[in-house]
Amino acid sequence: MGKIRQHWTQQRVIKWFEENKPELILCVESLPEKITSKTKVNYRCKICDYHSSSQTINHIVYRGDNCVRCSGKEDWTHERVVN
Repeated sequence: MGKIRQHWTQQRVIKWFEENKPELILCVESLPEKITSKTKVNYRCKICDYHSSSQTINHIVYRGDNCVRCSGKEDWTHERVVN
């Protein structure tokens, strides 16, 4: 028998982001009442401070996408390597 998928709720999306994407700050006010895998989410990246609303829940959760600008990774600058 197949796995039964749970419906997305605002609370479930918020909890998932907190547990799985700590580098992204979810804009809770932008979440609609009815959420599907095609719902676009607004977030701010803690690493590069980029604001985005172009990614769907499907891309972030099921494909594992991160920030569209920095991919959720800090740059390896000379100062970081030396220190």
